[in-house]
Amino acid sequence: MNFYLSAIDEQMRYPNDAPTIGISPASQRNEVIVECALRDAAKPMSIAESVLSGALPAQLRNELPTVEE
Repeated sequence: MNFYLSAIDEQMRYPNDAPTIGISPASQRNEVIVECALRDAAKPMSIAESVLSGALPAQLRNELPTVEE
């Protein structure tokens, strides 16, 4: 979820907006899952190699903002 929140803040948030929050709906309360999901969110991470794909599904192509937007 951190990836999506960071992407939204970087690409869509206006200067006067508060940071984006994430809400993960669940049918049952499970503190272990929440604890594990958030425990190490501040750990440094890296990517050894990345390959960008030019293929974007047509359904998403119309839903996402363009580079200009």
